[in-house]
Amino acid sequence: MVKIMAKKNVESRKELANYSTLPEELEVLANDKSSDVRYRVAVNPYAPVQLLEKLAVDIARSVREGVTRNPNVPVSLLEKLAADEDADVRAATAENPNTPVSVLEKLAADEDWGQGDWWDGGVRADGGVRGMVSKNPNTPASALEKLVADEEDGVRKQAARNPNTPVSALEKLAANEDGELRFAVAENPNTPFHLLEKLAMDEDEPVRDNVAANPNTPFHLLEKLALDESEYVRFSAAENPNTPASALEKLAVDKNARVRSGAAENPNTPESTFENHASDVILEKNEKDLESNKKDLEKNKKVIHDSPIQYISLELENFFGNLIEGDKDFFAEENTFKVRPGVAYDKFYLDWIDGSYDMSLQGLIHHYMWEQELYHLILNEDEIKTCEAVVENSPESIYGAEDEGTQTMLDEIQFNIIQFVGKKLIDLGFDVKETFKEYLE
Repeated sequence: MVKIMAKKNVESRKELANYSTLPEELEVLANDKSSDVRYRVAVNPYAPVQLLEKLAVDIARSVREGVTRNPNVPVSLLEKLAADEDADVRAATAENPNTPVSVLEKLAADEDWGQGDWWDGGVRADGGVRGMVSKNPNTPASALEKLVADEEDGVRKQAARNPNTPVSALEKLAANEDGELRFAVAENPNTPFHLLEKLAMDEDEPVRDNVAANPNTPFHLLEKLALDESEYVRFSAAENPNTPASALEKLAVDKNARVRSGAAENPNTPESTFENHASDVILEKNEKDLESNKKDLEKNKKVIHDSPIQYISLELENFFGNLIEGDKDFFAEENTFKVRPGVAYDKFYLDWIDGSYDMSLQGLIHHYMWEQELYHLILNEDEIKTCEAVVENSPESIYGAEDEGTQTMLDEIQFNIIQFVGKKLIDLGFDVKETFKEYLE
């Protein structure tokens, strides 16, 4: 069998490692010279425990990380991997919902707190090991009480979103002067009514927006938020399945087309309202979507072939140029650069370019490139699969390539577009020179 395996090319061996259910095949593949093949064995749910034990000490970090993601990884191995020398492996262990509480409590004091700068190609979610502990649904309240007081913002924000975080800790975070912490508390599905009521009157529009989207927000608050001055807050209220019919009737005739569309698609909107307004709203939305997604690939075929980076940058500049032009009045009125472009989780901030990728400009670039298949112009088949896994499993992160040449291209695209957005906003009179200064020098 070893000789037969050796004759297969690496792509065939990776495919086999993904789907094989035979222990004897997986045992051979666990010794493969390619770490990509061994990684696929590590995550294969049919991999026997003795193979996982072997792969847990593999020389390749990605393989050991794969063991932490195997649905059948025994607790004994998670305990071992929690002490791995590599922070990525420890972070993946901290993220596993099956990691024992005793291990999570130790990892809560880990020295690692987050990823490097985006140009280094890191793809770990913000907060690193301690952040992943803060995010884990099994982290006990006692550990979360300490993590909400962590010195790193990324760790505190993850804890603020955790449904297990005690109300007493959420109360402190909700009163914090840092709007991003209040933003995270407003997103927590277990934030109690009295805090949501306070946050619904927050001066920061993103905080009120999260309250409007929160599944725990009571009817009376949604009725108030449906009248909010911000179209984004009203849109979130229009989409919330708990919004009462009386508020949805008003939102269905909102002056903003996107708000009307949200109300039209809400199952709780009275049928009579839907019949009167929704057909026009949906038609208008579909026409705009069709127009914004038009591509003349034939015209750009030569550019794609000769210079994929140039083509991708032009596509992104066109997207962001139209997005900014369409929302510039809102930016000026609301003093925020929040956008809802209909991409991924549909909430990003164009001036968030430092720290977490969650809702950042880099995150929007990444998700748009994936949805428009721009990544496919520069990534190989294996890289596309890895990128897809990042999009599906870590939407708050961005893809980073292991190949140095590929990562250099991605870095160039990210830099070019961040620079373009900064210059575009400055040209329109917005005071963002300090925010974008390292991209404009």
